[in-house]
Amino acid sequence: MRVVCTGMSGTGRLDYVREVAALARRYGHDVAVFDVKEIMFRIAADRGQLVEEETILDTAASTLEALRAAALEQVLRLAETTPHFILATHALFRWRNALIPGFDVHYLNQVQPDLYVTISDTITAIKGRLDRQARWRYYSYHDLLTWRDEETFVTEMMASFQRQPHYLIARDQPPDTLYRLMFRPEVPTVYRSYPITHIVDQPDLQAECEALGVHLDERFVAFDPMAIKDPQTPQPAADAPTEATFTPAEAQYMADQTVARDYKLIKQSDFVVVYYPTTVLSAGVISEMIYAVANGKQVFAVWLPPTEPSPFFSYYCTAPVFRSTEALFAYFERTGLARGPSRDCRGQQA
Repeated sequence: MRVVCTGMSGTGRLDYVREVAALARRYGHDVAVFDVKEIMFRIAADRGQLVEEETILDTAASTLEALRAAALEQVLRLAETTPHFILATHALFRWRNALIPGFDVHYLNQVQPDLYVTISDTITAIKGRLDRQARWRYYSYHDLLTWRDEETFVTEMMASFQRQPHYLIARDQPPDTLYRLMFRPEVPTVYRSYPITHIVDQPDLQAECEALGVHLDERFVAFDPMAIKDPQTPQPAADAPTEATFTPAEAQYMADQTVARDYKLIKQSDFVVVYYPTTVLSAGVISEMIYAVANGKQVFAVWLPPTEPSPFFSYYCTAPVFRSTEALFAYFERTGLARGPSRDCRGQQA
């Protein structure tokens, strides 16, 4: 299994893939992590070239291209004796209001990836990490939002060129998300849809949603839209730098990205599970259901209020609306969508 993993600076991409590799090794899969930047710096040091973290992006384009090519040639040699690896790289850099390639696409046909993934994170968490590094401190939230979009888009285009799958994975998703995408391809993927805005101040309902999420993730690879918690108002988030504020334009950008990101997560999933514990209408949930059906996805819904759901809600459900999570999982097991927990990376051997 060969994976190309991208992610803009500040996402914690490298830490995440190392956690995935460590998990895989615990289950008998020897997974190497090849960090293109680390290899480039090592090659430069071996050649006696002065290349520093703070100034590398100001290096001549020809020098960067030569170092990157040498690094990828080294990866190809290592790949000959390495059956499983994750190639960690940038798709691009947004530097001094210009774009710099982070990967030489000439090597795609030689690396022959089986899977592409992009690691992303909450924008305030990204800025918080980058603000600790001098070269990134002047980046605005708008700059980083744009770069985050570009990183995902370019990686998706590389995957599309090779007709290979591309997954967007939040940094807060557990490492077994990528592990199972790599080594358990038979496990279906599912998107969790729930009325986030209407339960955010209700701890009991949030706990119920999280409990369902645990059960889903035991049986499927589950993508949680709340794994990235971008704020949607012109106010600083809890994890933002103390002085952080967002302009109305940045707040709108984040809101637009939330919709586009959730649709991407739906598109990369096999089906959608809706959990609806309240009668308050959620435009987001209904929109996600419509989007899923329009893109050929099955939608299964759990409706908990004692009242009957609107026919406009039921209309987009593949099966009759379930009135309990127990009924939902019984249906999954009866139809073969799930045959009980798949716990190979949850503490039990598969």
